[in-house]
This record gives sequence, C-alpha cells and structure tokens, in this order.
Amino acid sequence: MLQVSAWHKGGIIIDSDIYLKIKALLRSQKLAVLSTLCESQPYCNLVAFAESEGSREVLFFTPKNTNKYENLVANKRVALLVDNRTNQIQDFKEATAVTLIGTAEEIDIGKEPYLLDVFTAKHPNLADIIKNKNNALFKVNISAYIVATFDSTIRIQARFS
Repeated sequence: MLQVSAWHKGGIIIDSDIYLKIKALLRSQKLAVLSTLCESQPYCNLVAFAESEGSREVLFFTPKNTNKYENLVANKRVALLVDNRTNQIQDFKEATAVTLIGTAEEIDIGKEPYLLDVFTAKHPNLADIIKNKNNALFKVNISAYIVATFDSTIRIQARFS
C-alpha cells in the first residue's frame, strides 16, 4: 500500500483516497507518454504500459534498435504521463494527469516471467510485440507521483509498506 507523503501548491492536505484515484487512472488507460533524455533534451514517445499490483511499478516494451532504447540505457531516470483527457471542453474541469517519476531497468524475462503475464493481461492484442526478441521489457520503479488537474498539482513521494 502506498503511504502518502505529499505537498499541494495551495497548501491543501491530501485526501486519503488519492492512492485509489491514481490506481483507477492507471487501470483505465492503456497508453502513456514516456519521457527520457536524449543529449540533454527531453525526448517523448507513446508506450503501451501495464502497472504492477499495488501500482509500484510500470512495465512497457520497446524495440532495441530505437533512440528510446538507447536513451533508457544511457540514463535510467524517466517520467511517464498518464491522463484521461478527451479533447472536449469538460477537460478543463474534469481531466486528470498523473506523472510517474522513477528509474527504468531492462528486465531479463527469464528471471521474472510473471511480468509478461502482467503486461499480457492488459494488452492481449500485443502478443507480437511481447514475443519479438528484438524488443526489450522495461520496468519503471516509481519514486513519486505528480497528480495534476487543469488548476492544481499534488506531488506524492512513493513509500511502499
């Protein structure tokens, strides 16, 4: 379970169910924007992701012959943005985005095969990507969550018990 230690720009105390809101958003979305560094500049890509039980980690695949893969190997610090916007006017009041801050590590699937089940459960249609030996599975260990709406931001340091 996530232990909440957070600040809010306006000084408002965090509601105790923020963890459930984060978890619900992660479960409801299939794509995230992955931000890495490429020669000291932000570099963003869309990735299909799956969250582990407890939302401590996020998994994604990437081809090994890409800038994204090279960036991940060169610098493990990443951010992933997951949001529920619909590009409608109500987004200004209702849309929420969660930025996951963490470190990425390439996974040896032979040592952690259960992670394939986690990813496949969310993305059964991506079997070709999962089976392709030219693709790498990455796990992001989350150290912080930034929860944002159009007019507020909350940062939560992740401490799991």
